[in-house]
Amino acid sequence: MSRRITTFGAVLVFVAAVALVDQPVSADMGAPIDATGAPTQSQARMRYVALGGAHSCVVMADGTVRCVGSSRYGQLGLGAVREVGASGDTSGVSLAVAHAPATPLGAAARMVAAGGEHTCAVLVDDTVQCWGRAGFGQLGLGDQIARGDNDGEMGAALPRVDLGTGRSATAIAAGTTHTCALLDNATVKCWGDNWRGQLGVGDTASRGDAAAEMGDALPAVAFAAGRTATAIAAGGDHTCAILDDASLVCWGANSFGQLGQDSKSVLGDNESVATISPVAIGAVLAVALGDAHTCAITIAAQLVCFGNGGNGRLGTNDSQNRGDDADEMAALSTIAFGAARSVRAVAAGGSHTCALLDDATTRCFGNGASGRLGTNDSSDRGDQAGEMATVTALPLGADALGIFAGAAHTCALLDDATVRCFGDATDGQIGSDDTAALGDGAGEMEALRPVAFASAVATATEPTAPRSITATTTDSTVSLAWLAPASDGGAPITDYLVDYRDVSTTTWNRVADGESSVTSVTVSGLSTDVTYAFRVAAVNAVNRGAFSTQSMTATPTTTTTTTTTTTTTTTPTLPPASSRATPTTPSTTTPTTTTPTTAISTRTVAPTRRPRAPMVVDAFASYSTTLTDTHQRQLARYAQRLTRGDAVVCATFSTSPDVVSASGVRRATAVCRHLRRLVPGIRVQVVTRAPLSAADERRMGVRGAGVVRRILVQSLN
Repeated sequence: MSRRITTFGAVLVFVAAVALVDQPVSADMGAPIDATGAPTQSQARMRYVALGGAHSCVVMADGTVRCVGSSRYGQLGLGAVREVGASGDTSGVSLAVAHAPATPLGAAARMVAAGGEHTCAVLVDDTVQCWGRAGFGQLGLGDQIARGDNDGEMGAALPRVDLGTGRSATAIAAGTTHTCALLDNATVKCWGDNWRGQLGVGDTASRGDAAAEMGDALPAVAFAAGRTATAIAAGGDHTCAILDDASLVCWGANSFGQLGQDSKSVLGDNESVATISPVAIGAVLAVALGDAHTCAITIAAQLVCFGNGGNGRLGTNDSQNRGDDADEMAALSTIAFGAARSVRAVAAGGSHTCALLDDATTRCFGNGASGRLGTNDSSDRGDQAGEMATVTALPLGADALGIFAGAAHTCALLDDATVRCFGDATDGQIGSDDTAALGDGAGEMEALRPVAFASAVATATEPTAPRSITATTTDSTVSLAWLAPASDGGAPITDYLVDYRDVSTTTWNRVADGESSVTSVTVSGLSTDVTYAFRVAAVNAVNRGAFSTQSMTATPTTTTTTTTTTTTTTTPTLPPASSRATPTTPSTTTPTTTTPTTAISTRTVAPTRRPRAPMVVDAFASYSTTLTDTHQRQLARYAQRLTRGDAVVCATFSTSPDVVSASGVRRATAVCRHLRRLVPGIRVQVVTRAPLSAADERRMGVRGAGVVRRILVQSLN
């Protein structure tokens, strides 16, 4: 089968939480962080726009996806329509942007990725749908049949990608002919073309192009012992992951040194990724892959690039490759964009690179053909001595929130919720309703118009971390207060998540204080003379933001009475639950003790009441996290047994001793929230339990994998 070498660039930096036994969890991807430890919202917004070989797709504010460019293989998902954005036609197989419908999907999208000739999206239910060319199994549907090129193939008719029992996706990356997903348990699974070991499973056999190759049969990439992934990126025929220790590991094709190993040896084709040394550039915050080059943002928020140096795409003022010969990585220099400038996001295209800086400006370098650098000419930049010092900000007419690179075109997401694109327009991929390139002629960038999508592009993202946490202590309680995040991400903050742990352990526990935007809480039922660490994260309609960069420590110093008093400035909290999980340990500060503050509300819970009988909620449909009418009737009956102040646990189960499904957590959360609406004043807590005990199996009335779609509800009073 012929290979069309086209690619794109995207940076994906999403934290995947690992849920363990009996631990209240948040399985959503959190916001990425920058060199200061604060969320880098520019990086988070990179999930909303994706550029492929000759097409571009955008997540809109309403969760729909709209695409422009070529749909020869159905990569736009519009059935018989073969092209959008190349003409002003209002009907037929070639449509103007304003007359093209949204891509029909099974649910609203939270992120999109574009490969050479295929497209994938992570939906709000954490499932994945892929469409377009399937010749190598890159759609993950167990065949080589293109999807989206005929009417009736999209929407509910398009199968979800099977990621394995109980597994869901937090991020997606698409290479030229392969695809990778970051899963809710912080593992990575890849499928599609594997001729250079880009799937990272130690062989060169494609996956996803035949039956029985996906789901539980699809192996996860094996990282070094104890390591998990926090980010993924896919290029021409290579793949990279940022691990939980901020190291960067890459595998696949390496003809130009794009794996950063000071050699040209292919890796991942007959060896485990666990044996591959991290790229010798230290800790990284983000990574972007082009056709045969790799760029990463270092912990110091500076940019380094290696691999194919043709046309100056590495920003090294020459066209030499980096990373393909001995000692080159150790000598790699960061790219200078001016005094005191730092890099917020990076995109790598087929043969060019673009960076978004901290002043909301963008710079592009490398191959300048067709105007893809936005310099009003077609000259290369970065391949001659001193050229990088002359690379100037693109005249986009507004501040940039994100920058994106395709095979030969570039797009910018601006703060007016529009997208402007330039470069090659042969197939309509810049959405100008014309096929003439833009950005290669005098004055073209200044006259560049937004792509005429029917609605606003998504720009909201997670909030930044809460600030200035303080603590006061009294009898077995710690009262916390904090300042709201510097940025709400463009959507109002709806809740704060508060975690605590005994500093002698690494286990974080979630305070079950209900949903509240109040910036204080009192945690009770703590042991005296034990030092606890606390951390706080903000939540908005998009997702959970990063936890506070410095956790606060406090030590209750007096004894408690024989009853348990729960005091809170929001909804009453549950006493600390037993914990056996082992998440990563954040830093702590010196213990702080001041005069106790006055609590707003207090409730005493008698510990001797006999627990009510538990209830098993009927099984949810596959991939669904929404309560049905049957579920709501069940919960209404159970709610009649509850009274204000009762404590209720909603438990999700896993057959694995190590991880639990994000969908399971969402189902349990939906159950607890519905009960709280039915009985105001109850205290709820979502927990995970694994492995399933014999007693649990008897309660559930089902064994093995059948438990993962059921929720156990139990009153603790």
